[in-house]
Amino acid sequence: MSRATIDDTLRQLFVDLFDLAPEEVRNETSPDDCKAWDSVAHVKLVAAVEETFGFVPAPEDEADMLSFELIADILEERLTGG
Repeated sequence: MSRATIDDTLRQLFVDLFDLAPEEVRNETSPDDCKAWDSVAHVKLVAAVEETFGFVPAPEDEADMLSFELIADILEERLTGG
């Protein structure tokens, strides 16, 4: 899976889960600037990532999933070995 595909798919998850417009989802999008991203939403996000990408993150990965870019980086590394 290419990074562009990861980003596009992940962006759609953010749009759906956090009720954002696609252009509002930036690499820097995090709980600090997304009001809807609280602890419950984080659990839902991790579950959606698992279901969508077929990837079960390790606990340390879950803890590092603190922005759009960091999540995409983790997915790229785990899914493509990159």
